[in-house]
Amino acid sequence: MSEPKQTNDQDVRKKWITKMIKSAKNQYKLCPYFDKKTVQCFLMLTMKNKHAKCDRDGRFDNCPLFLEYLDQVYENISKNKKTLPNNFQDILTSYLP
Repeated sequence: MSEPKQTNDQDVRKKWITKMIKSAKNQYKLCPYFDKKTVQCFLMLTMKNKHAKCDRDGRFDNCPLFLEYLDQVYENISKNKKTLPNNFQDILTSYLP
């Protein structure tokens, strides 16, 4: 009986991640964690401890690292039983990678 709850949680997670990507697209043309000058990805640096250039040229709509970051943010928020942010800007000000 715990299976429907898990699917519901996954649906809520997907909807929230999609909502955050749309919000980020409205506010940013390129990924907010992308440095144009050095072409470095700050998410790669903070999450994977690698100094690597962004292979997506700053586009973040289907970036697996950006999706993983949003997934981790969702996991941390739901684990701490806090309310989910409605805007990507709230993530930037409250939750650092």
